[in-house]
Amino acid sequence: MITISFRNFDVEESHQCSLDWLLLGPAAPPRQEAFRLCGSAIPPAFISARDHVWIFFHSDASSSGQAQGFRLSYIRGKLGQASCQADEFHC
Repeated sequence: MITISFRNFDVEESHQCSLDWLLLGPAAPPRQEAFRLCGSAIPPAFISARDHVWIFFHSDASSSGQAQGFRLSYIRGKLGQASCQADEFHC
């Protein structure tokens, strides 16, 4: 299980997120369960029951100078599993 949470999110907004976007899903596209994200609203947490998540960022390389990008964090583990200790890599 993987949970992705966004701390900040500011990707150039466009009609149907056609210019800049972040694609997030449990498997590589084209998959219907993938989410295309843009704009400045912080998306809700994304939870995948699988052991991997596919993340793809696209930019049309134009800059309006306004969008700041995004920052995300993830937690990997099974439901009910205790967090890793500071000296553990996998737990």
